[in-house]
Amino acid sequence: MRMICEDGSFPEKAEFEDDFIFAEDLEAESRIVQFLKDSEENLAVALLNLRWCAVLGFPISWSPNQSPWARRLSSNYTARKGAT
Repeated sequence: MRMICEDGSFPEKAEFEDDFIFAEDLEAESRIVQFLKDSEENLAVALLNLRWCAVLGFPISWSPNQSPWARRLSSNYTARKGAT
């Protein structure tokens, strides 16, 4: 989630979560697919992935400090970068 919002071109976090990720209406995925039509494929795929993760009950983390996977990824990257 953090990587999607890095450039600051997205709505506030709460609005973003409500409209795309945690929305319970039938049109939520249609709104996400609209990004595909607007040539924003990476964003659409990322949003669908986040939505499906949320539907399955997995937590959505906005910060690497909230995600064990992101912490491992960051530490591995830092270790590899320091080794070169």
